[in-house]
Amino acid sequence: MKNYVSKERRRLEKELLFYLRKFRFFSMRFKQIDDLNKLIAENVEELKK
Repeated sequence: MKNYVSKERRRLEKELLFYLRKFRFFSMRFKQIDDLNKLIAENVEELKK
């Protein structure tokens, strides 16, 4: 019984790490995309003038 719990715990820890890595990756990408959108908006405003 104890062995089963540890296997389940290891599986959950792996899954949690997987999701945390994905979250970190996508949050970094969206921050960069947000910065890119700001730059594009600024350039568009300058071109409209």
